[in-house]
Parts: sequence; C-alpha cells; structure tokens
Amino acid sequence: MTQGDSESTETRPEGMGAGAALVIRTRNSEYCFTIVDVAEGVGLLSGGRLGAQKHVAVLARPEQREVEQPDWKAALRVGSRALFHVEVGGTMKSLVTSVIFEIVHVAGA
Repeated sequence: MTQGDSESTETRPEGMGAGAALVIRTRNSEYCFTIVDVAEGVGLLSGGRLGAQKHVAVLARPEQREVEQPDWKAALRVGSRALFHVEVGGTMKSLVTSVIFEIVHVAGA
C-alpha cells in the first residue's frame, strides 16, 4: 500500500475500492479500517482497544445502533465519533471511537 495524500474532514468509504484503508486518528487512539468488500460494506478494523489484531467490521452511522441494518453510506467526519459493528469472539459488538481529529486515505495496492 502507498499512502495517499488525501486528508479530509469527511470521508465516505463507499467510493473506495477493496484494499483501500482509512487511518482514523483520535485523541487517544489510531485505528485502521481496510475495505474488504465494497458492495457489502465490510472491512477489517484494528487499533485502539482492538490492538493489532484485525477484526471484521462494518462502519455505521453514530445514531444507528442496530447491527442488522448497517449503513455503508455512513461518513467519517473530523470532529465526530465513528461507530463500527465489530465481530469479536464470534459475536457482534459496537465500538465507538473518541472524537476524530484526522482521517487519512491510504490507497490499495
């Protein structure tokens, strides 16, 4: 992967290809969300409380708590929090980041 030069205040993963990654920096943590399946909105999330291990995850809107209704059109915004539905130990859990201060798009290989 090569680092892209795009830093944005709002990012929508739906327009990115498989293999692209978003580095999400918060005050307390850094996360990496790598897109695996664009059509289904599935990616691999690592960082923060998850550590280096990658977990299957779906980005959702912060107001959307239902795991059954993921919204791939959700946007990440600087100054807000991200909500991911993450598979941990065979069950889905919600992970909410602290406030995002930087989003960097890393192009796929």
